[in-house]
Amino acid sequence: MKDLNKGFDIDKLKNDYISDSQNKVIEKVLFNANINQLIVERGMSNPEIFDIEVRTHGVTDQRNTGRCWIFSYLNYLREVIINKHDICENFELSCNYLSFYDKLERMNFAINRLIQYKDVNSRKNSIIGILSKGINDFGNFTTLADLISKYGIVPANIYEESNASSNTGQVNVILNRLLHKFNSELMNIKDINKINNLKEKYLSDVYKTLSLFYGMPPEKFSYKYRKSNGQIGEINSTPLEFYKSLGIDVKNDYISVSSSKSSDIQYNKLYTDLYSSHIEGGTDTKHLNLKMNNVKKIIIKQLKNNTPVCFSTKTLSGNVLGKWIDTYEPYSDILGIDLVLERNDIINNYDECSGNHSMLITGVKLDNNKPVAWKVENSWGSKEGFGGNFTLDDDFFTKYFKSAIIEKDFLSKKEMEITRTKSIKTKYWR
Repeated sequence: MKDLNKGFDIDKLKNDYISDSQNKVIEKVLFNANINQLIVERGMSNPEIFDIEVRTHGVTDQRNTGRCWIFSYLNYLREVIINKHDICENFELSCNYLSFYDKLERMNFAINRLIQYKDVNSRKNSIIGILSKGINDFGNFTTLADLISKYGIVPANIYEESNASSNTGQVNVILNRLLHKFNSELMNIKDINKINNLKEKYLSDVYKTLSLFYGMPPEKFSYKYRKSNGQIGEINSTPLEFYKSLGIDVKNDYISVSSSKSSDIQYNKLYTDLYSSHIEGGTDTKHLNLKMNNVKKIIIKQLKNNTPVCFSTKTLSGNVLGKWIDTYEPYSDILGIDLVLERNDIINNYDECSGNHSMLITGVKLDNNKPVAWKVENSWGSKEGFGGNFTLDDDFFTKYFKSAIIEKDFLSKKEMEITRTKSIKTKYWR
């Protein structure tokens, strides 16, 4: 673009701003107030009444971590366990247990990739993502399914949260330093036996670090609880046996359902998100891509069966007094600047529809059988929102919904047939 003006006229920018008398008024207001205080409307703090609502057993707290993707499904799974074993008291599953093995698997995966690219000519480009992104808390349901299938589950009071598992920043810093030290030593070694020995040494340090901060995970456990008839029940099991006793195949009974549309992504197709796993030999996520109205119908169908739904959405700026709304619309009104994007524009421009928080849908408010608001159970503790629950405006849901984990039994025959087709591989799922 040879005629592109690469600079700007600062005097024109100033004059444009000064010429609008409202700007000085708004400037004074924003100098003294957070913009989110200005978009609160009367009655916004009142919770909705939902037409369909699933009763669950209390709100959990992920604390200062990015483990929402683990909490959301474990909160779903505990409802299955409570019903199966007739548990009538407080019950949670241990997120700490799966977090331990998640970190161990991440380190093994990253170390293996550093070794894999050791002698590649483009090694610097190949490993830059590994070393710069490092070890963090974020993940997805398919990775969680791999972890549960390999290691099982345990009740929370068998393997409790530690200070470090609830505040993972420092552990991540230490693990990342180990990863960078490994790479530094790896560069000077050529013999494969010495490389294997180096890997063994560092994974031993990783296991030690995790055990010191989180505690060693149990290999067997005994869990006693009270049933609804007052009798005492007891579960004696290994974590893997406990999971298998539920009769759930977490890797095959569910499907990720999404709704994206672009030149290379079409509705009513099955897609595989390549490189979405951080477990060696792990499973890449498959997305059943449907129109948004069909996605909502499936979610409502599952809710009507008294079954909550795990899903992912954007949450960074939409939470106002326990409700998620599209804040960009009132921002536009206040600033006099158009900030509104529709769903596909948000997705295709890589805006904030990145699925950066996972929660549990537990209810829906309907108007003429169409959803107008959704109830979600969060994992930020009971002091947030309405006793730990939040309301999602359907407008927000439509624009910023990323994906939902659906029991395949709730798919239509046609949708089920799509899940059996050969998936289309993509590197950058939106």
